[in-house]
Amino acid sequence: MTQLIALSLQDLAPISDGTSTAAALQETVALAQLADQLGYQRVWYAEHHGMPSIASSSPEVLIASAAARTNAIHIGSGGVMLPNHVPLRVVETYRTLAGLYPGRIDLGIGRAGGSDGRTLQALRSFGGEHFSEQLGEMLAFDNEDFGIEHPFSRVQVTPSGVQLPPIWLLGSSGASASAAGSIGAGYAFAAHFSHAPAAPAFDAYRAAFRASTHFAKPHAMLCVSVVCAPTDEEARFLSGSQALSLGIVSFG
Repeated sequence: MTQLIALSLQDLAPISDGTSTAAALQETVALAQLADQLGYQRVWYAEHHGMPSIASSSPEVLIASAAARTNAIHIGSGGVMLPNHVPLRVVETYRTLAGLYPGRIDLGIGRAGGSDGRTLQALRSFGGEHFSEQLGEMLAFDNEDFGIEHPFSRVQVTPSGVQLPPIWLLGSSGASASAAGSIGAGYAFAAHFSHAPAAPAFDAYRAAFRASTHFAKPHAMLCVSVVCAPTDEEARFLSGSQALSLGIVSFG
């Protein structure tokens, strides 16, 4: 029996030569609408800063825009680069999105900054070494389970009555996979830029998995780059620059 694989998209809002930033941002809506019509499961928006050819610096804005113009497809972040954000603000933002579009929002979380050092300094980024602490704080705000002596235990998180959407951790190592499993999150392996094999990370994720509200069993995704073109010959040509950037050389 043939098993269908659910397909999803990640959009960086690329600004192509000869087009404007405004046009690239409008194209994110058109792509989400097409993916919705074709039956894709989700579309995620990346967070990158200081890159002139990429317009996806505010995934939450793109999520709200696309969700308002689609019907069934899941819309989410791929991902929120947590070191760049205060955890409470992430909870407020994604609770708001979950309340506006129930059952359709995903919260993908990454530990990288998504930019160069100077830009991250301007963002007041906390740095990836504090990722576990930030993730724990974010979950504690959402679950309202700070210890009674903790100074944040009396913080009123709003909007209330809405919880964060399903959380996915994005990574390319066994450590990130184990972390995802331990909190009952989904896991997305970044094979589109990692040379490491995905299987060991998936094994670590499954071994560490504990059921949660959103995920009763492990749920993993493999993220790969795909080049589409009208012909195989054109697709091979277009893939050349990507293969070069990843250090992939093909002979024959």
